[in-house]
Amino acid sequence: MIVLLLLGCGLQEENKENHFHLSLNGESDHWEVQHYKIKCTPKLFKAGDGKVIFKGKDNGSPEFYKINVHAVIDETDTIVQTKSVSGESKVNKIETGSIKGDTYVNREGKPVTFDEVSRVYMVIEWQEEQNTKRETIVLKG
Repeated sequence: MIVLLLLGCGLQEENKENHFHLSLNGESDHWEVQHYKIKCTPKLFKAGDGKVIFKGKDNGSPEFYKINVHAVIDETDTIVQTKSVSGESKVNKIETGSIKGDTYVNREGKPVTFDEVSRVYMVIEWQEEQNTKRETIVLKG
């Protein structure tokens, strides 16, 4: 009976390791990221629902912007979300939207753990006064 109880506790601890929820923020020279969320369970991966705020001109209307969110998982750089818009759009505040899908797995084929995610960052490109600009924003909790 005690052995079964200990085994059950061990399994619960292993399960907790594969469940994590992050709320991330970051900043670069021109952009601020607020409340970008990542939720990972053994069966589900969800990312997004954050805001990206332009710190420059209030009347910015770029021809396009593109956001790529990367996670370095088990030493592999993976794009976990992409969003791009072209045409007439206000760049002052961007809602990232969200993506949802199957969980990511490590090299052994098991769901990733929090400890295997070493870095999350966003790369944003935008058009400003006929020039394409690009910045990288490290996201931290």
